[in-house]
Amino acid sequence: MRAIRVSSEFVPPWSGLGPGPFELSCAQTDLLDDLVIITREAGNTSAFDSNQKFSIIRVKSSRDFVFAFKSFLAVKKLMTKERYDIIHCHGFNGFFILLFRSLLPYR
Repeated sequence: MRAIRVSSEFVPPWSGLGPGPFELSCAQTDLLDDLVIITREAGNTSAFDSNQKFSIIRVKSSRDFVFAFKSFLAVKKLMTKERYDIIHCHGFNGFFILLFRSLLPYR
C-alpha cells in the first residue's frame, strides 16, 4: 500500500504540531510499501530528509492557502507518475484536495 501525507507542520523544528505527523509517519513505515510526506520548506533539512524511511517533499510557502495549492500540485504530480492508495491530510489541506479531486489522475 502506498500513501501520501500532506502536513503543513513537520519536523524540524521539534516543537508545536510537527512531531505528531513525524511520529505517525515513522510508525507507519513498517505497514506501508511507500510513504511520501508533503510539507513546508524549513531551512537546511537535506541531511534530515535523506535519513528517513519515507520520502519528504518540501514546498516553499509562507501562507496556508499557498501551501494548500502547492501541495495539491505536488500530489497531482506524484499521482501522474505512480498509483497511491491513500492521501492523508492534516489541516484544511484535505478540503482543498477534496474540492479539486476531479483534476487528480487516477490509475
